Amino acid sequence: MVASVLQRLRDEGVPLPACGVLSSPGLDFSKRTDQQGPPGLPDPLLNQVLMDLFLEAILRPVSLPADHPTISPLYGSWKGLPPLYFYLAQNDPIFPEGREGALKAREQGVDVTIDYSPFGFHAQSMLASQQSDVPEIVATVARMSGFVRKHLGIGQVPAA
Repeated sequence: MVASVLQRLRDEGVPLPACGVLSSPGLDFSKRTDQQGPPGLPDPLLNQVLMDLFLEAILRPVSLPADHPTISPLYGSWKGLPPLYFYLAQNDPIFPEGREGALKAREQGVDVTIDYSPFGFHAQSMLASQQSDVPEIVATVARMSGFVRKHLGIGQVPAA
């Protein structure tokens, strides 16, 4: 949703935020990209059944085709967007579309930071409050917040 909102704000001439964070982004609901992801462990949070339910929930109330940039921002323009941070996990079924979006944004002149986890899963950063003892999750959230703090100009959080 972050990419769709940023593209729409830009198109409507609304001032954009300093940056954007896309954690395991769903960018292609047209199912044109390979949504199975690379071989590896199955993702514990997202599977094809859930992706199909999500797609139906998004498309039912609107009269737009699934490849319209409002629905699938992968097919929209990334030009003029603020710096973007992409968290991409190898075992995430939507890893391919996230990678494609990050590369497309970079090709269109956006300052892109890609945080790639070879062992991560879909939206693992959401578990930070429940799994604060998992070093990989804590580190992911620290990198995300560091990116945001940098672009807001507020510096890093002192070590505890």
